[in-house]
Amino acid sequence: INYRHNISLNMFNQFDIKYNYIDYIHLELVNEDKQYPDIFDIFNNGDYHVALAKKTHNFNIELNSKKTILGFELNKKMFTPSGFYLTPPTNENLLSLYGFYDNENINLNLNFLSSFRIGYLESKPNNNNFQYTQENIEVSEIKKRIFRTVSVSAGVKKSIDKIELNSWIMHTMRPPRVEELYSDGPHLGTYAYEIGNTDLEVEKIYGIENSIDFNGDLFDFSFITFYNYSPYYYEMAQMGSCPEALGWNPLSGTSHPCAGADFIDWGSGEFGFLYKYKTRGSKAEIKGIEFDFKYNFKKLFINYNFSFVEGDNKSINRPLSFINPTKQILSFDYNKNFINYKLRLTRIHEQNRLGEFETYTPGAFLTDFVISYKYKSNDFAIQFNNIFDKEYYNHLSRIKSITPEAGKNINLVYKVFL
Repeated sequence: INYRHNISLNMFNQFDIKYNYIDYIHLELVNEDKQYPDIFDIFNNGDYHVALAKKTHNFNIELNSKKTILGFELNKKMFTPSGFYLTPPTNENLLSLYGFYDNENINLNLNFLSSFRIGYLESKPNNNNFQYTQENIEVSEIKKRIFRTVSVSAGVKKSIDKIELNSWIMHTMRPPRVEELYSDGPHLGTYAYEIGNTDLEVEKIYGIENSIDFNGDLFDFSFITFYNYSPYYYEMAQMGSCPEALGWNPLSGTSHPCAGADFIDWGSGEFGFLYKYKTRGSKAEIKGIEFDFKYNFKKLFINYNFSFVEGDNKSINRPLSFINPTKQILSFDYNKNFINYKLRLTRIHEQNRLGEFETYTPGAFLTDFVISYKYKSNDFAIQFNNIFDKEYYNHLSRIKSITPEAGKNINLVYKVFL
């Protein structure tokens, strides 16, 4: 529900009220042979391995103008896990006050930008009348937690002819959510057993970001650099590794090569084993660059994008886990009448800067071709993805040891704008 009203109040000219309600349920099944008409029949019959229901109420009041925003937000979530997911039902209440201000100095052709967010989060697990046995978290450790956060940023924007310079400094804080605090159960979709940390503190990051943009008649480009330091950075870290299991077949009749290891959960999954992941706070540095170049030649558009990110865990003096490898994307767009033809070439580099218990991910070269048609309110596209059927793996995926990413495939998209 959205309500908007034009006003005349000092620096504000618009008043917004927004209310949003989401009723969500998520089931994970081991036996896919069960046939039910819909998800609620599966839930009501209890024929699932893991279930998570979540009701979310979000209420927002905002005063804004082109240069200024001042808002208040109330977010209330009610988590109801069941099945083998041992996290207790939890109510999470988040209050925040936020703002943004753009102060333009016409004489200097300079903009001073600033923003802030003050937050209060209450996580309240409900242990009353709930019978469960924690596998990895002591019941006495599951308690109400309250977190207070303050995030601020400031920056400048300078325009010189066709060039725009931006520089930002920021300090951000983020409280841990229910999954990071109290999780104790399998997440079959990511092939992991996730364990929360009830002693987590607020995550903090100090960062700086700089960019330069050029907008010309024939070509545009942008160059962005960033550096973030965190004295307390959240990681869902793998607790151990069993390399010998990579070539092991669960149907071979032989026992698991690391049978009995305490970093593997032996009571979940069809064959009873999942790696354990536990939330922790670490000192971390993350830095990177991104370069984007666009060239326009009549009806032909050439776009090149380069992205590089590097992360280091200073607590254990090795690379951070789950950091994207370097990626390059070159695309050619040709427009004729109402049709666009796109050839996209993607080079994903290998990832050999490995975090604790991570494994090497080889690089890949992918080719996609897209034809799209736009006319009035109709938008139709056919996408031929990975047309040479290259086998490649996503370094950020926890199931990359089980299955690669999609091979050659075709997607059809049709949109109508009313």
